[in-house]
Amino acid sequence: MTKYVLAIYTAFTIALTLIYSLRPDAFAAITIVPAWMWALLLLPLIPVMHRNRKKCIKYMIPCVGAWLLFVVIHVEEPVSILHGILSPVNRDKSTEVIRVVSFNCGGGQHGAFEEIRKLSPDIICLQESPPKEDVAKFASEIFGKNCACIWNYDTSIIAKSNLTEIAGKASLSFFSDAQVYFPEFGKLRIVSLRLKTGTPRTDFWNPDCWRTQIKHRKEQLRQMSMIISTESLSESLIIAGDFNAPQGDRIFSHISGYLYDTFKEQGRGVGNTILNDIPVLRIDQIWVSRNFRTLQSFTVKSDISDHRMVVSDIVPTGTSK
Repeated sequence: MTKYVLAIYTAFTIALTLIYSLRPDAFAAITIVPAWMWALLLLPLIPVMHRNRKKCIKYMIPCVGAWLLFVVIHVEEPVSILHGILSPVNRDKSTEVIRVVSFNCGGGQHGAFEEIRKLSPDIICLQESPPKEDVAKFASEIFGKNCACIWNYDTSIIAKSNLTEIAGKASLSFFSDAQVYFPEFGKLRIVSLRLKTGTPRTDFWNPDCWRTQIKHRKEQLRQMSMIISTESLSESLIIAGDFNAPQGDRIFSHISGYLYDTFKEQGRGVGNTILNDIPVLRIDQIWVSRNFRTLQSFTVKSDISDHRMVVSDIVPTGTSK
């Protein structure tokens, strides 16, 4: 019986690896689950394999090999944690870099400003943003008279330099779009977004679970299409915020050809952002165009939000730093 169980586990793991690689809409209910959680299914097999290690060794090898392949391809946490140990985060911000902070403020809580201030950012992308007057006041406090901010109901952008709002976005409450000019770097396009929130479900036996997740995925794809259709994908571009989708989701196919995920490139430590106290998924991300190089990307635990902050230090490609 053990060999049949191992064979089923192996087949399931191979199928799971393919599903997470392709991320088809039909399996959105599966891929919304953090990849590392699926690996926990191997734990009940450990005592079984130990008891039957002599009789079933030839079935154990492909089973364990399939799980190891899945973990290597789709579970990013071990790599980023190891990177954080070998190359610890430097929270002191250099004047030679652009520090980007993205933060879901947990229902517009004013305390988010004090948490952001400690990081000395150059660009701030907010979601579930505090009121417009509070955002404007904080912008002037942190950056002085040269500051600028764009407020758009649910999302906001604050920068250390002049901002120009991209026309035609006022009715699209799920993202803000602006252009900023830095004397040292030139023009830079910034998008702060918060895509439609879904409800993860584990009642896989219920057809409604699958229909709900497919519908949610398609709505997020529609939102991403609206953002990209209004974006010219300019030479210098940052898209940051609460994507409400796990790392590797198919919604990122709209931008992955031109931009890259800063945490995947240079993530240090635990990158998951939700929930703040028990982070299981990395739904808050910062993506930048390929004419920027990421020096480090990390998350910061919050005292007021259910999300962790994402921080990325970037420099233009070719910079020696």
